[in-house]
Amino acid sequence: MTTMETLASTLQEHVEARRGEMLSRHTTFGIGGPADVFVTVRDVAQLSLAVRATNESGVPVFILGSGSNILVSDAGIRGVVIDNRARTEQAANNNTYTLESGTSFA
Repeated sequence: MTTMETLASTLQEHVEARRGEMLSRHTTFGIGGPADVFVTVRDVAQLSLAVRATNESGVPVFILGSGSNILVSDAGIRGVVIDNRARTEQAANNNTYTLESGTSFA
């Protein structure tokens, strides 16, 4: 098993991870080739786990925001692309809100 296959298998145990996901599905311009591994995280714990596992494997990692303001080559992105959907909003005191790292500005 290659490093990429091992990493993808490890990530699939904890988060949504797919091999060869077309990045055109995740950009506002609708362009972009495949990611070696495409991971969707839904909270900060999953984000931390995915980044830590990727770093420990030595595989490059790219954090994708909302997919706007980015052009991805038809060749795709080598390594792991993390779709950050950690967007939980929690109301706090005095009209202050705590938002996770993937929260949209909209």
